[in-house]
Amino acid sequence: MNEVDLEEYRRRLISEVSDPSNELVTSEYPVERFTEYVTSIIAESGSIQDLSIGHIEKSFGASVVHCDAWAADLSEGRLDLVIAYYSGKEEPEAINRAFLDTLCRRALRIIDFSQKTDLSEIEPSSKTYDCVSLIKESFSKINQIRLHFVTDSLISARDTPDIQGPEGTSLQLHLWDIQRLSRMQSSDKAYEAIEIDLVAKFGKSLPCLSMPGNSTEYSGYLAIIPGSWLAELYEEYSGQLMELNVRSFLQQKGNVNKGIRNTILNEPTRFLAYNNGISATVESLTTKRDSSGQEVITHLAGLQIVNGGQTVASIHRARKFDRCSHLDQLAVQAKITKVNPDQLDELVPQISRYSNTQNRVNEADFASNDSFHVEIERLSQSVWAPGQQYRWFYERARGQYQVAKARASTTPAKRRIFEDANPPRRKFAKTDLARYQNAWDQKPHIVGLGAQKSFIHYMTQVKKDRTLDKPDVDFFKDLIAKAIIYKKAESIARKHAFSAYRANAVAYTVSLLSQKTYGRLMLRKIWDRQEVTPVVEQVIFDWMPGVHRRIVDTANGRNVTEWAKKEECWEEVQQLDLKIPSELEAELTEGDQLPTVGAEARKGKFNITTEDRKNIAIAMSIDSDTWWQITKWGRKDNRLSDFHCGLSNTLAGYAAGSWEKIPSAKQAKHAATIIQNLKDEGILNDLKEKDTELA
Repeated sequence: MNEVDLEEYRRRLISEVSDPSNELVTSEYPVERFTEYVTSIIAESGSIQDLSIGHIEKSFGASVVHCDAWAADLSEGRLDLVIAYYSGKEEPEAINRAFLDTLCRRALRIIDFSQKTDLSEIEPSSKTYDCVSLIKESFSKINQIRLHFVTDSLISARDTPDIQGPEGTSLQLHLWDIQRLSRMQSSDKAYEAIEIDLVAKFGKSLPCLSMPGNSTEYSGYLAIIPGSWLAELYEEYSGQLMELNVRSFLQQKGNVNKGIRNTILNEPTRFLAYNNGISATVESLTTKRDSSGQEVITHLAGLQIVNGGQTVASIHRARKFDRCSHLDQLAVQAKITKVNPDQLDELVPQISRYSNTQNRVNEADFASNDSFHVEIERLSQSVWAPGQQYRWFYERARGQYQVAKARASTTPAKRRIFEDANPPRRKFAKTDLARYQNAWDQKPHIVGLGAQKSFIHYMTQVKKDRTLDKPDVDFFKDLIAKAIIYKKAESIARKHAFSAYRANAVAYTVSLLSQKTYGRLMLRKIWDRQEVTPVVEQVIFDWMPGVHRRIVDTANGRNVTEWAKKEECWEEVQQLDLKIPSELEAELTEGDQLPTVGAEARKGKFNITTEDRKNIAIAMSIDSDTWWQITKWGRKDNRLSDFHCGLSNTLAGYAAGSWEKIPSAKQAKHAATIIQNLKDEGILNDLKEKDTELA
């Protein structure tokens, strides 16, 4: 990127960070907004996990503690710490080595501070408490620290400080200055290109067998890679090795992964025979002939493991946690495909999709170019909000909005026209879409897992629901209504000025609104208004402090952020004694579907109570497949009475007919009882996800 491009990129970044209408960043403080925005970009590249954001700066002894974001991955024994330096000035500064060294050491000092500070001395609802409690709980299981320095300034490659982590840990330092950020985003890839000089890193090149050239799109190579090489690469790059659309390592949960581990530890020389190996893509590679005439690979650029990620992570885990010392005995077959740059977007997802795998890969693992998101993007460009004044802009890939605006803004007048038609505060990305949907689907703990994991969860659900293969206009309008609710909750949370856990309070309050209204809130009315009603806004405002307090209190001394990721936290929040006010009940009643089944309905009588309306909504919230699974489950060993089995079978038919028949108040009462009992027994979710009869 040339100097002019770098200046333009920096201006755009600072504009995004400082724009008060940019709801993609939620903090009110410039350094936190910068940290949140930049780390979300880095997270999309796979180079960092989802983080808790919060500016911590405290005196500690004769020095200072400074940290801006943090996260722990106990499955990998890794702690991520972020320190940010944000100037926001027109001209980028040059950061020298002494200043960089000082800031990095201040960030590492948070570990010593956490170990020597009693939690009773810290306010439980503060960001400092969140960070300190996490480190206290997890540090005994941490053996690797990744320290990320993020800045809108410039860092010279010569200025990397020489610092060490605490005893017993390895330290990786990642410097993200304005130049590295601009290169990553301007590449138009979902990942930052990894370059590896094999001779410099491993002391030798990699023998290979190349495919005779018969395609202009790609070339292929077969190789046998030592397990120790893969372990070292994963140690350094971890998720960055995995193309964004391919799922992360599944941990040691499935039988396949346990089998991989057993082979590594007990039969390493048979690994090549037992394991399917890996599939990788590169943007370029360098080969030569060695002294014996063997073709060898000396350099790789843009390496991505598109299949076999669990194999690589299992090998790394064996070295890191099982202290396996014989990884050189492991031989892993590798198919390496060099893809021409103009074919990357098309071929890499297809290579991922069709490569053999040991665990079935869901379609959700390939979501960046998924037809679902392509269709959402098309709808966002064609469906105007009521009044035909503006649209909601969907960023299928980060940065699309700025690119589109730059392309349209050939004059100041045309720029204003673009922004009027595509207001910045009405843009949203893939991870935002997942956040809105998961919260409304009453899964605030999934939202709490972070943007990437929340997105993967939602896409997995989408691919299970055949009706969402191609979202339509109605789906899009309901989605935007959920976005409006969520954004309103975010603005209300800012008014409450919670010192920490604001994002959790938002997600949980939205989920509670959905749960308490039983899906009766009229989403289409919100779309038509392009705002929530004053009554809904007041309910969110009134409920949110109690929700926030409940999340913090029920943590009982545990790290609150981690607690909010658990379904048990959601169960605790649902116990809040919150009532639907009469004003909201009146709004809900306006949109209720009235029964078309039953003697009273046939006579045109609709004297149904508020409880009847809720029961009907509950019955209709269950899809046809689930009602059918309930029927089969109920008939097995007489788990449900004949009457209830017959009812669930009838409701399965109603649902299959798109609820052209609305259950009677009596049917709905029994249906609500069935659903509540299944929830209490912890069975309902299993039935929702079941394609075959439960054992």
